[in-house]
Amino acid sequence: MDFESTVTEIVKLPVVDRLAIVQRVLDSIAGEMEEDEVEFSPEFHAELSRRIAADEANPERGIPWEVVEAESESREAQ
Repeated sequence: MDFESTVTEIVKLPVVDRLAIVQRVLDSIAGEMEEDEVEFSPEFHAELSRRIAADEANPERGIPWEVVEAESESREAQ
């Protein structure tokens, strides 16, 4: 199957399945990529640093992934 045919079939799948495919593709890229292969802008690094500092200053503000996932699944079931 060629690329376009594959994409055509993928977009026919339910959203949850397409998201699972996206996650697998991203995981495969991350697994193959070396840290120094990607260069991020100074603005990106500054924003990332800001978010990490905000999280460390107020860790109770975050929502555990399990809670987010359960809420998402419950909305899908409706």
